[in-house]
Amino acid sequence: MDVLSQMLLKTSTGVNATLTDRLKQPFYLFQYANDALIFSSVHGQAIHSLKLALQLFSQVSGLQINFSKSSIVPLNLSENTVLQVTQILECDTASLPVTYLGLPLTNKRPD
Repeated sequence: MDVLSQMLLKTSTGVNATLTDRLKQPFYLFQYANDALIFSSVHGQAIHSLKLALQLFSQVSGLQINFSKSSIVPLNLSENTVLQVTQILECDTASLPVTYLGLPLTNKRPD
């Protein structure tokens, strides 16, 4: 398992938040080369733990995370919650559909 995955796992210990009833962890990480896609809960300390893991990863690896090129795509969140998350993570918001690695990500089925 890679370093960022381990850091997300370690910082999520004690975070009482899950994505859904079927997804029992607060974070899910998908990586390809230098790109990462992280699915996260926003409940409890999950976002603070995510920010901590990203900061620790940056310090340990020497790689800088460019939060100005990062964005969150909130799903079913209040405007207040979205504002809090963007302030903690210091990044912009985007809405679906978005493109990731040249592929469209959407919450709709193709026609």
